[in-house]
Amino acid sequence: MALPAIVAFIARAGIPAAVKKFGTKAVKEAQKHGKDMVTKPTSGQTKSSVATKGQRTYRSGQRKGAATGAGLTALGSMAKKNSEEKPKATGRNKPKATGGRTNPKDFPTYGKKTESGAAFRKAFKEANSKGQKTFTFEGRRYSTDKK
Repeated sequence: MALPAIVAFIARAGIPAAVKKFGTKAVKEAQKHGKDMVTKPTSGQTKSSVATKGQRTYRSGQRKGAATGAGLTALGSMAKKNSEEKPKATGRNKPKATGGRTNPKDFPTYGKKTESGAAFRKAFKEANSKGQKTFTFEGRRYSTDKK
């Protein structure tokens, strides 16, 4: 498994769980990888990086750099582990469509003087008064944002 994924697992579940899942050697390498990403390079490493950037292996590593981004995200979450966490959403609050269309000929443009238009405005007003961000009318989802 890739080191950034192990670093992310350590951030989520902790070192003991990571050792059980990936083994001691992999976890130690992942910890080194994480440390490399958050510490400054030494002066010798900085000097040699200029020469290294022209090499084929460096360019190859750059192409694989997207995986490293996942490790940075994991380290950021490890730093915030002790901070206040918000509860995760369990799912969307999707109101279910009710009944059939008032007048299918009016759908989906509701004129002001039509039955569908009046029914739509009533549904919008009810959803808005309940504090919902969206509502469903005649099988379609609409926002309660006012223009």
